[in-house]
Amino acid sequence: MKKLLLSLALVATGMGMANADTTVEFLSSNKQLTYTGTVSGNNIQPLQTLTNAGVTITFTKDNGDDKGSTQPAWYGFAEGQQYNSFRCYANNTMVFTVPSGQNVKKIDITFADNFGAQQYANLIPSTGTITPQVDKTNNKPTNGMTITWEGNASTVTLAVPNDKALTVNGEAPQCQAVKILVTYGTGSGPTAPGAPTIEGTTPFYGASNTVTMTAETGAEIYYTMTAGTTAPADPTTSSLKYDGEIVINGTTSFKAIAVKNGLSSSVTSKTFTKGEAISVSSIADFLNQNNDEVCTFTNPVTVMGLYNKRYLFVEDATGALQIFDGSSKLDRPYEMGQTIKGFTVQRGVYNNTPQGNAADFIGTFQATADGTAHYINPKSIASTEEAFKANLNRYVYITGAITKTGNNFFMNTVQFYDRFSLKLITDAMAGQTKDVAGFAVMFKTTPELYYTKVGEPNTLGVNGVEEGTEAIYGTYGNIVAPEGAQIYNMSGMKVANGNLPAGIYLVRNNGKTTKVVVK
Repeated sequence: MKKLLLSLALVATGMGMANADTTVEFLSSNKQLTYTGTVSGNNIQPLQTLTNAGVTITFTKDNGDDKGSTQPAWYGFAEGQQYNSFRCYANNTMVFTVPSGQNVKKIDITFADNFGAQQYANLIPSTGTITPQVDKTNNKPTNGMTITWEGNASTVTLAVPNDKALTVNGEAPQCQAVKILVTYGTGSGPTAPGAPTIEGTTPFYGASNTVTMTAETGAEIYYTMTAGTTAPADPTTSSLKYDGEIVINGTTSFKAIAVKNGLSSSVTSKTFTKGEAISVSSIADFLNQNNDEVCTFTNPVTVMGLYNKRYLFVEDATGALQIFDGSSKLDRPYEMGQTIKGFTVQRGVYNNTPQGNAADFIGTFQATADGTAHYINPKSIASTEEAFKANLNRYVYITGAITKTGNNFFMNTVQFYDRFSLKLITDAMAGQTKDVAGFAVMFKTTPELYYTKVGEPNTLGVNGVEEGTEAIYGTYGNIVAPEGAQIYNMSGMKVANGNLPAGIYLVRNNGKTTKVVVK
């Protein structure tokens, strides 16, 4: 634990009176708070705990379901920073604990004046209630506003939801606080449980959608539901009792309450909408759609490469596309030269490069690709911004002298980016002329090559490889090589192809030895 001078900011209500409540202040501008976490540049990220006067706030990346994407942070911690805040991102949690024998009574969270409040969505409490409740239309969140949790519990968890549909601007929810006040005192009697959570995908595009409900330990959940968007009646203990996952196949609206010690929580409402994907016949057709449109490819596209279970590149006669899965669950055995169709993605753009976002639609990707895997020669293009913009996401190669500036390698204005952690370009290559193959993208205004191969000049393209030559390369657990090729591990032992552990192998074919990487 890194500990700086402790600055107590205590406000005792009713000083000298028995059982007076105590309020402890956490200011993001107070760099003397006790914390645990990792200093990263101007921030502390991940931020793990804050402690002041016996009160501790514990920050976690996710609520136990491993869906948190970004670590909590103390933003602007470094001296001289104009803006600072305690930041929690989608699926992050804050757990509040107070001295033994005391209960949390109230938590006030004040947003930063420069916080994009349009990204705030109502925090989910483990118990108690939060006011005001905001929404996207009539009661929008504002910069500088204060939200208040009230209840009576020894420990309180506040979770940031993970649903873009809840925010005004449609971005992943956040909570950025400049001040947190925690009020605690002696507990008294049972209190109503916190409202339950209702989770599932919305909109959903598959045949069905699974809805789950959770509440604090010891509470039972009762719910009502209706088909469509019409809100159902408020639930009571006579309503349906939740006992496990609910599978729906169309737009459905829910309401739910948690009941504990005879006391009911506030009502949670949620509607899950079945979306309608647009059918597209080609990559060009997909690229002509508006951003955020959900599209299903009806015709086949050719697989050019799948890396790290998250980067899938495809091409057809009309163009090329990068398909991105931020959850890294695109674990299909697709290989270059095969084709796929019938999958669904959402139109998006990342740093001026169009892409199809697949995270919410993994189930629409076929288990295995069609056709026989075969190597496809990259297209030769110039190492210029104009050439890269004209060939976005396409499998290409460029030829020229490799240079190094700082920690980055270049060829003319093109920056090489080791997106797939292949480590093929080294300091020893600086000043040498090479062929470098990979996928052409734009990073804002800089042309980048996600490189996959490096070779001597005129060896990677059609001019250096005879048509019909069978290539040798590694995939997930397998090596694509001509029949009769012999495979050896780095200890010199001959091994059988298939189910190979990740690593580097040597392939001997027609008197030549090729080094390949198996993922």
